[in-house]
Amino acid sequence: MSVTINMNLYTKRERQILANQPGVTTIDGKPIDKLKVLVARNCFEKDWDIMYFRCCSVANALTQLSNYHPGPLLKDWVWLVPRTPSAIEYPAGLVYIRPVAYPERLKEYLEVIWNRPRKELVTIINLLQQIDIPGVSNLKLTSRDINQTYWELEWTEPKFENTNRIFLHRG
Repeated sequence: MSVTINMNLYTKRERQILANQPGVTTIDGKPIDKLKVLVARNCFEKDWDIMYFRCCSVANALTQLSNYHPGPLLKDWVWLVPRTPSAIEYPAGLVYIRPVAYPERLKEYLEVIWNRPRKELVTIINLLQQIDIPGVSNLKLTSRDINQTYWELEWTEPKFENTNRIFLHRG
């Protein structure tokens, strides 16, 4: 048995206005969620609902991971996900990776991020970089290792200004 669920995260009015006038940020003086506007501007209309949902899911996961910080750290806060390297080679030399321990409940938030097609994740991060996410600043996705094997998803937790990093295998 197969079940199909249709999500309607955009109101009919939002959908109509954003389809006809991309970039509009208010309807009758009431603001439209900035992420909805960005998704409408950058995605096909048939994908708006699912893409908005995916962006919100990743944004929530980043916020929840940031909320876990108990205090300031001197080094980066590296989250352990499948295929996290034990060491990575940068142009300046080999750097050993030391992931932090975290409770079981945070695994689902990490899975929302790492267990996603990489092309889709790149699109989501590009959209999220353009909005304010609670507990997240300086969001970026880069590939700095010599072999270009890993993407580094990095963001700063503003309360203690800790840098978070997730190494995502590109394959």
